[in-house]
Amino acid sequence: MHQKYDFVIENRSGKSHGNADTYSRRPCPEIYKDRTRQEGNKVVSVRILRTVYLSKEWKDSIKHTQQEDLDIKPILEWMKASAPKPKWSDVSVISSATKSYWAQWNRLLIEDGVLCRKWENGRGDSCHLQMVVPKAKVPDVLQLYHNGCSGARLGVK
Repeated sequence: MHQKYDFVIENRSGKSHGNADTYSRRPCPEIYKDRTRQEGNKVVSVRILRTVYLSKEWKDSIKHTQQEDLDIKPILEWMKASAPKPKWSDVSVISSATKSYWAQWNRLLIEDGVLCRKWENGRGDSCHLQMVVPKAKVPDVLQLYHNGCSGARLGVK
């Protein structure tokens, strides 16, 4: 739910914005001058706060929508045919989204009829499947993640 705010917008001349100009022009510390940064021994822990289990109906809906999606459909057809990665000449005339999926060919697989992408962590010791979401289902997926008790807080601490 969006909150209402009671405020007045005032237009100030450029000279009245010296404070903002000063903040935007602060010099960078030396460690950033060469665009490198030393992290030290800081430990960052990431865990899954909530796993969303999808119903059979939802998976079937995703499967059906993927088959109708013009960007995903060619990839699905090639993968279902167990064909090797298509040649660039076959892909170069298709949409940029399809080209992006083609570039990830080795990470894609079909799981229960749904196109998924393998995601490995940086160490390579953990692999998860990410469902490839068709454009028509993006609003539904966003609603799924933003509703509920976790409210899109996916567990980074």
